[in-house]
Amino acid sequence: MAALRAIRRHRSRGPVLLHCQHGADRTGLVCALYRILDENWSKADALAEMKRGDYGYHAVWGNIPTYLRKADIAMLRAAIEPA
Repeated sequence: MAALRAIRRHRSRGPVLLHCQHGADRTGLVCALYRILDENWSKADALAEMKRGDYGYHAVWGNIPTYLRKADIAMLRAAIEPA
C-alpha cells in the first residue's frame, strides 16, 4: 500500500522508479496493482505483463499471481485514496 501511495504522490514530478532487492517478484506485484488500480487494466492483462514481460518474474513465487487473482480491487483502491 505504501508503494502504491508513493507512486501516486510522486508521479506528477516525472517517471517513478520502483524496485525490490532482486528487481522482480514484489516489484512485479506492485506494478501489476498500479496497472489495475490507476490505469484500469484487467487482472489478466496485468498478470500477463508481470509474468511474460521479461521483467524477471520468478515462477517460484506462485503466491504472487494467486494474491493478484484474489485481490479485492475495490478495497485496495479505497485504501490508497488520500485521507
